[in-house]
Amino acid sequence: MVKRQQRQSRSFKEQAIALVKGSGKSVRAVAVSLGIRPQTLQYWIDHPPQDRLAGSEASADSHDPVALRLQLNEARERIRVLEMEKEILKKATAFFARENR
Repeated sequence: MVKRQQRQSRSFKEQAIALVKGSGKSVRAVAVSLGIRPQTLQYWIDHPPQDRLAGSEASADSHDPVALRLQLNEARERIRVLEMEKEILKKATAFFARENR
């Protein structure tokens, strides 16, 4: 059975590249989480997407479900980290407040 290639939007590619560069995760880990091949993601990193269809693709990206899912996953991860940091700061504040009495 031959798998059919799926075209990804420019926005998806740019966000996938940003995720690799900003998250500290490996290319393989990011690719697996996005459901793409690691070689494909590495190619996008080595050859960043060009703006060939400036007008038509830009409007389509705002409704691209894959790009929106990527943004949602990034936002959820960021929220998780921020909530963890908030809990640590709460505990540290309580500790120092008890110590200063």
